[in-house]
Amino acid sequence: MRVPACGRASASLVGLTVLLAASAANAQYASDFEPETYGPFPLTNGFGGGGQDGWYNPVAGSNDWTVYNYVGNPQGVVQNPQGSTQFAYGALVTNLGRAQHTATILGTNSYTLTFDQCVLPWNGAPPEVAQNNIASFSLQPSATARSFQTLSIWQDVNNPAAGWQQAIGAVDNAGSGAHAVSFFTVGAAWQNLQTNHWYRFSETFDMGGNMLTSASVTDLHTNAITTVNLVGAGLFLTGGSGNVLGYTLPTDLRMFAGGGSGAPTSAGNRIGMDNVNLSIVPAPGAAGLLGLGLLAASRRRRS
Repeated sequence: MRVPACGRASASLVGLTVLLAASAANAQYASDFEPETYGPFPLTNGFGGGGQDGWYNPVAGSNDWTVYNYVGNPQGVVQNPQGSTQFAYGALVTNLGRAQHTATILGTNSYTLTFDQCVLPWNGAPPEVAQNNIASFSLQPSATARSFQTLSIWQDVNNPAAGWQQAIGAVDNAGSGAHAVSFFTVGAAWQNLQTNHWYRFSETFDMGGNMLTSASVTDLHTNAITTVNLVGAGLFLTGGSGNVLGYTLPTDLRMFAGGGSGAPTSAGNRIGMDNVNLSIVPAPGAAGLLGLGLLAASRRRRS
């Protein structure tokens, strides 16, 4: 193969290689549920119990999640504007839906957890009343490790047509309540969310301080983004500020579907998930060092 004579083109290739390497190094886990890894479709045994890509069902008796094609999916889930061909699906049908995956989380780094979520309209058969909680995404094992979770609930459980909201579960600086987290809505953009509509949620957390530092929500159909700075908000992972209670490090990510007591017999709460990503937040100055490396590579190619 001929090497390009143009120095700029070569520098661009070097830059792309470095950027890809940096991205791969920062990613702790990522999945877009595409057919290169997940199949055949639809899955009858789910990818939780089926074990695809390392996912497993963590609680005996829970419903497995599964994967569907966007085109012609039986749930009627709309295409994610930032999705590809497939998505993960979980539902509350008699039992709760759970799927879990291992992830490496160290005690000295900051991380960002990002996932796309679509809540479908309540589908319980009358006289069933809508069940909270709709869904959650969490660090696990929540009973013993430093963790937080997002929680999707109906805006009005008696009128699910009013839409839903996303809350964050955390503890105070002393770790009060131990693993019984309290839930907070961090802004208006996390409320009155539409059903059958895709949103991207991101939470950044610092394991050194054991606290949540920022959150964002993106409407993937309009590209409207809202970000809030949570430093100073007093939202800590279980274990409290600096992990004062000495809890262990989390080892897993969990997707959850369903909630409430007296679970319905039909698929009441139905959830779509896509583009799951857990990444290390680069240390301050890392981007500048990367830029210097690209500049040096460019100069070498031109000389």
